[in-house]
Amino acid sequence: MESQTPGGELDDAPLNSTDGNLADSTNVVNTINLRFINECDDGEITTWIAAEILKSEIQWRLSPVRIKNFSTNSAFLEFGWISDGDIEPTEIITSDLIKQKSHEADATISFYSPGPTTEKSEEIDGLIRLPWTSQSLEKKVDQETLLRLASRWLTPNRAQQLNPTVLAETAIVVDLSREINEVTSREIARYARSENLTVIALSTSDLNEEVFLERMQSKGVLTERLGLLLSPQQTIGLLAKSSMVISANPQIASLALSYHPRVAYLNGTSGTSEQSQQIIQAASFATADQRIFDTAENALDALAEVVESVALIRFEIKNKDQHEIYTIVNERKNESRARHLLSARLEKERLLGAKTANDLRKEVKGLVEQRDLADLEVKRLQTNLESQTNHLNHLEIRIADYDQGPVSRTRSARLKAVLAVVENEIVIIVNKLRLYAKSWLRNN
Repeated sequence: MESQTPGGELDDAPLNSTDGNLADSTNVVNTINLRFINECDDGEITTWIAAEILKSEIQWRLSPVRIKNFSTNSAFLEFGWISDGDIEPTEIITSDLIKQKSHEADATISFYSPGPTTEKSEEIDGLIRLPWTSQSLEKKVDQETLLRLASRWLTPNRAQQLNPTVLAETAIVVDLSREINEVTSREIARYARSENLTVIALSTSDLNEEVFLERMQSKGVLTERLGLLLSPQQTIGLLAKSSMVISANPQIASLALSYHPRVAYLNGTSGTSEQSQQIIQAASFATADQRIFDTAENALDALAEVVESVALIRFEIKNKDQHEIYTIVNERKNESRARHLLSARLEKERLLGAKTANDLRKEVKGLVEQRDLADLEVKRLQTNLESQTNHLNHLEIRIADYDQGPVSRTRSARLKAVLAVVENEIVIIVNKLRLYAKSWLRNN
């Protein structure tokens, strides 16, 4: 189910529609002053994309919005990834200034990536930290959730225009941000060779891609190295246009699934050759296992609650009428549950349809194989029948030769037959004469 794209589907629209930043910027009453603080600036492309998707959705839903960006690191700036619509440069701050910056704005959203041993972060009024758990669906708004909305931020048409290589349509893009073991590499090479596909290595980290490419080349697979650091938009273009995407990174898988289902997600179950083969074959039939990922509808439902919370903070409704807030929240929960049930039913029907299509493909393949075997059997029987016929003719000739003797006996055999006929005729004539004699004697 496709959802409406923020900012429209115009091909000449900016990648990140930020007209709301400029519209009514002088109107202090209507414009929402929002602080966006990135606390997990790790320099990963997917982190940057998720942040841009979040800001784009908020701008589209709450326009006019004026967003000022802060970061606790400078990794994004070092890579030169800057939002097209940012009217102010990103400011680098320390963690202890987050509370101060939050108080300066109507509302603040922090992109937060706590570690497993990190202590609970300080509660700050007016600050929403992501990952954020939706109360109605119990789903998190995190990087993977936001990446499922990538096709709204960068439409499929724009993604196709930004595709960095013409080989993508006939290529398998293999993400190397997580390790691809040798067993899986062997299955990738086997499938690529059987389908005559090129393998493109997508390196989003400092992992060495030499070993993987050498594995592919040693098995006779064509490989392509782009030889440049892809921008986030080019990365999306490559994933969206590729014949198949193979990744062990859930964020890359979520990003690719936003554009097409031909994604082989190696979720830790690809330890054997058979398991890897099943995952890759399933992706080739466009039946990726998406059950472990949030659908776009679920992502929108959860994100809508974040946007609603921003609006409530902005207009301070929580302090004015708690009862009204609870009523609104309960209504949203009921609506979200209804949408969730409908989405689950549609997802179940889609998976059932995909399974039925796969079963039919297997059945057709089996029938074609049976037909080919039957054709081979018919040809074999025809060959055997022809051989037996030739052998029988040879035997008949030999038997005739034994019965009739050499060719020189043919005339004597014919004379015996003529004499036998004459003898029969004489017997008939004698019998008739005997009857005639008896009749003559009686009359005299």
